[in-house]
Amino acid sequence: MYFSDLIRKNSTEVEVIKESDGYFDGPKWVDGTKTTYTAKLAVFFMTPKSIEYYSGGDYTTQDLKLQTTEGLTAINQSTGKEEAITLEIEDQIVFQGATYEVREHQPRTIHADYHEYVAKKKVK
Repeated sequence: MYFSDLIRKNSTEVEVIKESDGYFDGPKWVDGTKTTYTAKLAVFFMTPKSIEYYSGGDYTTQDLKLQTTEGLTAINQSTGKEEAITLEIEDQIVFQGATYEVREHQPRTIHADYHEYVAKKKVK
């Protein structure tokens, strides 16, 4: 089944913040980098019914379900250039002024053409 047109139609702009890990270059520590992108994702608040499908009881209706098409691209806010990106666990999503952390990935590419993620709202 092909859902990419439906996902594109229902997508909204969000910020995606990706952080790379720091590392040792010999004896010297090199800090990781933070890159912010503007991407279009289909964003839905979790419903009580959808929460039932996730174990651990950690999700609430303030958390998000995100859907992306295959071949996701985003605008790198530092360079202004479009780049191919992949959402990964621990990436941060900024939506409607709140920050969320990507916690789960459900690939739907065997029978469809999209990826689904769950993002937990971060409490300051």
